[in-house]
Amino acid sequence: MKTIKSLIAVALLGSLTACGFQPLYGNLTNGAAVTEELEGIAVGQSNSRLGVILRNYLIDQLQPSGRGGDVNYRLAFRIREGQIGAGERLDASVTRYTYRLTVAYNLTNAKTGKVDYTGQSFSAVSYDVVDSQFATVVSREDAQDRAAREISEDMKIRLAMHFNNQEKQ
Repeated sequence: MKTIKSLIAVALLGSLTACGFQPLYGNLTNGAAVTEELEGIAVGQSNSRLGVILRNYLIDQLQPSGRGGDVNYRLAFRIREGQIGAGERLDASVTRYTYRLTVAYNLTNAKTGKVDYTGQSFSAVSYDVVDSQFATVVSREDAQDRAAREISEDMKIRLAMHFNNQEKQ
């Protein structure tokens, strides 16, 4: 049984190379790496608590080495959030909320000022409402944090795909 699984895995890997599979974070045709492009993005400021959290996650995602490259692009984003009751008791009190975070963003070329890429990412996470108001607030803030982390990961992937596709054109 283990041999069959090994053969299937080898066959799948072989088929990936035949179809032109290319790692997203590998070198591009002109020799510049996608990671270098991502490190050249300056993330815009935000005044809200959630905006600062999202900005910090984006910086961690785009510049994991902490060095940051030359600023070639500026990333600006707008946050829209909301929540709806997802669970109710017989007395119509809400016991669970679904928190939805939507972020629209623009990637602008720092040299030309031209918008290079526009996107939108969203996340929906749930949290419980409990008897303790403090615990409910902490639960809601944790949901906001999880949503911001998911969106930062999604934005990084979308931006990396944009840079990868840009080089292929």
